Amino acid sequence: PFEVLGKLSEKIWNRTLASTKMYNIRVIFKPLSYFKGGHVTTIYKGTEIEICLKEHVSNTENFPVLIHELAHLCLGHTGHKELKHFTNKNKSFKLPERFIPKSTEELEAETVSYLVCFRLGLQTQAAEYIAGYFNSQEELTKFSYDTVIKAADSIESHFINPAKRNINEDRKS
Repeated sequence: PFEVLGKLSEKIWNRTLASTKMYNIRVIFKPLSYFKGGHVTTIYKGTEIEICLKEHVSNTENFPVLIHELAHLCLGHTGHKELKHFTNKNKSFKLPERFIPKSTEELEAETVSYLVCFRLGLQTQAAEYIAGYFNSQEELTKFSYDTVIKAADSIESHFINPAKRNINEDRKS
């Protein structure tokens, strides 16, 4: 269910992981069930932010899941109020507060992951993942295009390319 076509450069993977540390987000790897790629903590489980990814899979397969979980944060799904940068206050940013159905949260987070991955030349199983979540049209009415685009931009600028380099340069390496 987490197959990815394309190859993620080691440089992007390492830079993204280093950037999560700079925002006090701990990324850990654990054995997870076949159908679970990862998860992010919510304020109900504590104030520290932890993203858990599946161990023993490639960085290319884990990357869309990492972006999906970062998207939950940036979309305001976890209840956290802000991400503070360790060394640069200008890079800290407030997170929106939103209360939407779980299926809408999944659609938004997976859309962000799809957009970010697509720009890096990765093809994910986003459509198949999203298809299992919808029961009604109402869930679609809560979807925020504006918030999704802003979250994708935040992830690219704060985690993938914190130096604001051209994202297409990294596709080639």
